[in-house]
Parts: sequence; C-alpha cells; structure tokens
Amino acid sequence: MCFRFQQSLKNYGVNDVDVFQTVDLWEKKDIAQVTTTLFALGRTVSLTTAQHARRHHPITQMRTVKRFETLPSNVGSDG
Repeated sequence: MCFRFQQSLKNYGVNDVDVFQTVDLWEKKDIAQVTTTLFALGRTVSLTTAQHARRHHPITQMRTVKRFETLPSNVGSDG
C-alpha cells in the first residue's frame, strides 16, 4: 500500500527527493521525511490548483475575449 501511495505522489508531480522511503514510515526511522513528503504534496496541490484557477477563471477568459474584440479593424488585412 505504501508503494502505491509513493508512486501516486510521483505521478502527481511531487519530486522524488521529497518522497519518503517505506521504512521511514513503517519502522518510524525518519518521521521528519514523512512530514516533508506531506508538505511537498501540499505545495504541489496548491501550485496545481492555482495554475488551474488562473487558466479557467471567468475574469481571465473574459479578458482574453476582450483583447481579441479590441484589435484594430485593419489587423490581418493586406491594406
């Protein structure tokens, strides 16, 4: 189960160096590394969510549309 969790973290975008080893959790060898992994997951989720919000925010989409609506009428013409 732990391996699947670690693989899922990597697939989601958490850096390999931030992912704890199984022994760190199960044998309580390095709980600080487990904590680091959870913080890294939080950062990754936060960044991913922020990027998604910027791309799909209604105001951003409206600005993009307005930018194209305000182009001068001679743009793209040969004259």
